[in-house]
Amino acid sequence: AKGTYWVNFVRYLAEKDVDFAYWPLNPDKLATGWFDDWGKWTPYENGARWDEDSYSILDSDWVSVRDPWRVLDLRPLMKSPAGEVLNTQPCLRDVLGSVCGG
Repeated sequence: AKGTYWVNFVRYLAEKDVDFAYWPLNPDKLATGWFDDWGKWTPYENGARWDEDSYSILDSDWVSVRDPWRVLDLRPLMKSPAGEVLNTQPCLRDVLGSVCGG
């Protein structure tokens, strides 16, 4: 779900002009382990595996957009130089449909 981290992350990409570095289309990622609650790296017992990438643009079918709001938030980064990234974006009901609520 969209949160403060995401908004600040997108703003950072725009301000530092490193927006070219974030374009994860693939819905999964090759992972070799995980960080526990204390920041300790723990490798998977059976080696590398494919995990869901929650920051990806595409859903697991490789066709559907996982989170339409994510694409809308990335729009300012598609310009050169990147446009202003707002703290909040209005919900575009014609694009997002019922995700807007109410």
